[in-house]
Amino acid sequence: MQSATGTLHSGSAAVINKQEQYEVFDNAFADDPTHSLLSKDHFALILNKPARNWAKIIVKHAVQA
Repeated sequence: MQSATGTLHSGSAAVINKQEQYEVFDNAFADDPTHSLLSKDHFALILNKPARNWAKIIVKHAVQA
């Protein structure tokens, strides 16, 4: 699990460290926020953990139904 998590983190870092990810913060006229940090579900997002917990509850409920 730690190896997989480390690999995912490295891959995510490679993507989010690209300059194009920050264009929406640096350029007031940027028109493609879908390819920025604003739209990524990455490990640093504060809502990632609560969303994961809700997903576990929903899947458990759906499977038991």
